[in-house]
Amino acid sequence: MIRNIEDLAAHLGAHEDTEKSIARRVYKDAGCSAGVSRGKVGEREVTYTVQCRLSIRGWMPLAWRPLHGKTRRVPSSRDQAGKTDQFGRLIEPMPKGLADYLLVSAPAYLDPGTTQEQWDLRWRTRIIGCEVSPEPHKEFNGAFMRELPLDDELIRKTYRMGGLLAYLTIKVKEPVLGDYFWVTGYCEGSDWGHPTYAVPFPCTPEQVDEAIAQADKDGCATWDLTHGCDDCGTEPEWSLPSRRPVNPDCLTCEGHGIVL
Repeated sequence: MIRNIEDLAAHLGAHEDTEKSIARRVYKDAGCSAGVSRGKVGEREVTYTVQCRLSIRGWMPLAWRPLHGKTRRVPSSRDQAGKTDQFGRLIEPMPKGLADYLLVSAPAYLDPGTTQEQWDLRWRTRIIGCEVSPEPHKEFNGAFMRELPLDDELIRKTYRMGGLLAYLTIKVKEPVLGDYFWVTGYCEGSDWGHPTYAVPFPCTPEQVDEAIAQADKDGCATWDLTHGCDDCGTEPEWSLPSRRPVNPDCLTCEGHGIVL
């Protein structure tokens, strides 16, 4: 079982457990680019309760908590993140999946390490329904709070406390972060894009080998489409010799492509 970059390097026979050493070992026939990164490796469903307050601009999230967890207050400025308020509640950005679902913009879920400049550039508002993408997938604000569909597959229940406070219990999909091995095909002399194959840790050696083999096939296929020699074909649409398809029956290059 491959659980981390050290196990991966050992499996590939790399001298060091670094991306550069791993990429050198992965490079095969036409070539592959490879490395180890950290990012989204899956999704999981998480239930949150969100406390909202009605303002003149709309419904503003004040605090949030997981189904079985403590309440966290939503920061209203970059400097608050990671601290506690006067009630002892931790001030934490909202999880990205929850903020995206509510269409709340960047300040609700920016990492505590975000610089003031980044905060200022990305800041708009944290009113529910703020448009954070070109195609918002829900309508919120007053209409949302008044006509909330109880049969929505993500929203489990709502209730109001007075006229200015509301509590939402929402089930959303949150990204699962982790380390993964990635590999993509490469063909020298060509700028064609190739699919990237990601294999999250832990994984089996067979999964890594399969991803590398597929990426290598992609690179080889691009070579065959773009690196025919002068004698591989005379089709008028292929004006440059290095952009002609390889003719497997060509006597000059013996089906290997451009003669260097």
